[in-house]
Amino acid sequence: MITTMAHRYRAGVFLVACAASAAACAGAPPPAADCASAGEARAAHHAHGAKGHDEHAHGAKAHDEHAHGAKAHDEHAHDEHAPQAPAGGARVDRLAIPREAGPGEPREVKVILDNPFMKVVVITLRAGTVLPTHTAPSPVTIQAIAGAGTVRSSGGEARIDREHLVALSPGAPHEVAPDPGTDLVLLVQHMRGAPAR
Repeated sequence: MITTMAHRYRAGVFLVACAASAAACAGAPPPAADCASAGEARAAHHAHGAKGHDEHAHGAKAHDEHAHGAKAHDEHAHDEHAPQAPAGGARVDRLAIPREAGPGEPREVKVILDNPFMKVVVITLRAGTVLPTHTAPSPVTIQAIAGAGTVRSSGGEARIDREHLVALSPGAPHEVAPDPGTDLVLLVQHMRGAPAR
């Protein structure tokens, strides 16, 4: 089964993959946009007043853990390529996405993320090279991040470009063909997580 969806794309942006629980660390202070200082984080945490403070009853140790110092916040804020790991085990990976095919082999496959929740792959097809028919065990989306082409499946054909992606059900045989004689860079996301609620 093929589903085509409109998708906005800005060349050269980063993909952010988050496998986090929203309920993790419910008593933690809200994250500051720039992590300017521990004092600001503490002030935001206690803005709800004394009653809220008593309800949380963190104690001095918890306050110290929440306000672990401006230095740690600043180091985290200045390294824009470092994976982010907020309290409660949440994880955010920032992944570089290529803008163009560049020189190389007719077909290149590069895994840029592989975890229990999802797998993200960049596939480069140069000079009209076709990605032959294959299947994936999980649902996948295929988007052209450079160039354009066609995804062919038993469910039909769908055009892909920077503004459209294709969603495939698990096990659907499919091939991907760039426009004749052109380069095509694909962003393929394999969804391994629990079904959406």
